[in-house]
Formats: sequence, C-alpha cells, structure tokens
Amino acid sequence: MMNAKPNTRGRRQDRKGRSKRGDRFLKLNHYMLESVAWRSLKTRSRALYVLLAQRYNGSNNGDIFLSIRDSAHELHIAKDTATKSFRELEDKGFIRAQQKGSFHWKRRHATTWFLTEHAFGNELATKDFMRWRAGDEKAGPKRRT
Repeated sequence: MMNAKPNTRGRRQDRKGRSKRGDRFLKLNHYMLESVAWRSLKTRSRALYVLLAQRYNGSNNGDIFLSIRDSAHELHIAKDTATKSFRELEDKGFIRAQQKGSFHWKRRHATTWFLTEHAFGNELATKDFMRWRAGDEKAGPKRRT
C-alpha cells in the first residue's frame, strides 16, 4: 500500500482531471440591449463593456480593474479611442469609476470600475443607462485628455 500514488488533483476536478465547474458565461439582459443608451453606443464602446463585464465575477463590482492601455491592447484600438469609449460608457450611465488610477503614486494602478447594472456594496443597482435620453449629451466643447 505504500506505493499508492497520492491524489494530485485539485478539489475542483473530477477523476479524469477535468474541471467540475460549469462554463462561465456573460449575461446581457434584454432590457439593457433594448435601451436607448445601448443602441446609441458605438461598436467599440459595446466591446469595451463586454470586456469589463467579463471581469465581473458576481462579487467584485467596484473592484473591476481595467486600464486604458490594457483595454486598447485587447480591443486592438488606439489609447485615445479607448479613452473615448470609457468616457462614452460613463456618460451614458453604464459604468462609474470607483477609484481613479494614476501614474503619480509610488505604485501605478488602474482605475477601478463598477457596472451600474449590478448592485454595489449595500446599494441596489442604479441602472443609470435606463434614464439616459438622446438629448442628454453635454453641450459645449469636447473634453480634452
């Protein structure tokens, strides 16, 4: 009995070494996809939202890290375009910054985001995008980076 092979599988694996967990999936609700705000989004902003939503695991809303550089790299777009996409998602109420990122601290860090579609802390989901209307764009000159 001393020659028995020790169990080297993890707790989340079956006898063949395959994962016991089900596949992860991303849920996009119909009410969001049919909202005026979603339909007015540019394609790159929709792709960015999906990228952010992939990082949401059910309990980390407000701690979703995604930098402009990383999103630009993953979406194959320029950093300025990624910045515009983040701004569009914020303006239309899909995301909000929890803590702004910076390169000026001793350790650089990315902005942490939360999705308004999901609850945040003890607060219910605000779903700000459902209140957005086409005339809600801010008047005046465009923001500069």
